[in-house]
Amino acid sequence: MKSHLKLILKISAAILLCVFVVSVSVLLSFTSNIRNACAATKNFKPGMTVPQIFASFPRNFSTVIIDVPLRQNACKTSSGEVLPPDTYPVYFPEIPDSDLDGKDLATEAAAYPFHFDRFLRLDEHLRERRAWPELIQAWTAFIQDDNGSNHNTSYRKQVAQAYCRRGSAYLAKNDIWQGFSDLRKGCGLGCRECCLTLDKIPSAQLKTFKQEEQRIHDNAEPCEPPTTTFSLSGPLVGDTFELETHAPDGTHGRRFFSRGDLSAMVAREFVGRQWLLAFTFVTDSPAKVSFSVIVGRDGKVEEVSAPRIWD
Repeated sequence: MKSHLKLILKISAAILLCVFVVSVSVLLSFTSNIRNACAATKNFKPGMTVPQIFASFPRNFSTVIIDVPLRQNACKTSSGEVLPPDTYPVYFPEIPDSDLDGKDLATEAAAYPFHFDRFLRLDEHLRERRAWPELIQAWTAFIQDDNGSNHNTSYRKQVAQAYCRRGSAYLAKNDIWQGFSDLRKGCGLGCRECCLTLDKIPSAQLKTFKQEEQRIHDNAEPCEPPTTTFSLSGPLVGDTFELETHAPDGTHGRRFFSRGDLSAMVAREFVGRQWLLAFTFVTDSPAKVSFSVIVGRDGKVEEVSAPRIWD
């Protein structure tokens, strides 16, 4: 009996030792990846030119996205339409653990591809709880999934209703500006519910909104033309970059560039524009490390962000 117990203890100790060794190995690898990312940020300094940027490229990156930053202010198109500031993609809202029914409904609604009826069930539940931030975030995810390419009449009606539902949530949250904007958008897309809700907005609030809208219209800068987004896959082998292109018209392509040719092409594409390089490094854990290099309109580095760890 004692011999069996000793054997079990030895096996348990061996297992614990293996777990410890693996854990330490993963931790050391993760720490090494962070050091690599931190070291890579030091390759870039404010004032560097585009050729100097690409001459300083780290080799051990996972991906690099080359694009213009999100637009922070409204802008005016050549037709006079005012476009709102760009927004980051919205992830599905976190429902509190105390709301078990809500978590189940949110899980169903978040299943891709999205189904409008699932969103309506989640909408009804969140409205009962007056959970306006979560409701707004859910409908934003649905709206952002719409890229305008689906011209099915039924689907376009769903998008119009999504604006209406989100707009009414904004109004309930006392965000008149966003609420009115969404309701007008939904009404313009053919949602009768939106149009009826618009008619019920008090005239004083409507006057304030239109005054603010006119101020934004008068002060909006002209919109800059869309640019091609580029992505690089790492790690870098030799001196050849594998580049994927994502054009504004939705077409994609893949090409290989030398360091010098890539530098010249990117400089031409973004001449006179502010742009950035977003670096990502993988680790042996689910976490990733990233940082960005911001390039100004003069073609020189403006800012290098600190490394950020994310899942």
